[in-house]
Amino acid sequence: MSRFHLERESVFIPVPITRVSSEEHGTVKLACAVKRPDVYVDWYKGEKALFSGQQEENTKYKRIDDGIQRELIVKNVSNDDQGDYVCQADKYRVTLHLNVQGPAAEFVRPLENLEVTENNEAIFECQLSKEDAQVEWWFRGMPILPSQHHLIASRGFIRQLIIPKVAMKDEGEYSIRVDNKNTSTAQLFVKGK
Repeated sequence: MSRFHLERESVFIPVPITRVSSEEHGTVKLACAVKRPDVYVDWYKGEKALFSGQQEENTKYKRIDDGIQRELIVKNVSNDDQGDYVCQADKYRVTLHLNVQGPAAEFVRPLENLEVTENNEAIFECQLSKEDAQVEWWFRGMPILPSQHHLIASRGFIRQLIIPKVAMKDEGEYSIRVDNKNTSTAQLFVKGK
């Protein structure tokens, strides 16, 4: 019966995390909390109800009501699952966003060691499996920011780090990390003039 009693203020406890990321084919949990354990919630993706009546689970989604915790489990995540999900109790709602990330790019052609004479140009180059992959360049474990000394280029599947005028201090280990997952590493050897 308490399900129908009139609420004067939101039944939800503010949610610290409203954006969740998942890789394709994974399982993800969206969660919110209510002020009382007897509060019933409905789950929606956009305006579409995810469950009919008191249904607890279907092929795509599972709902878990545990004390004041309300959870929606999204199974076998795909790009179609990206978007806003709403946990609603009467007129009150909490919106949670699911971001779906495709698989990380792979190296089709990794970095190769370079040997360059001082004051000449060095070009580290690799080829990736995805054009839109996000990359970070590293030198001796420190991130490289684009500058006149380190030029960073992207052309289709190709990523390059260009050092226009190599100095002895540039010798060492260079890495490129793709989509915050896969890494390729190579050495730069600098010869004196």
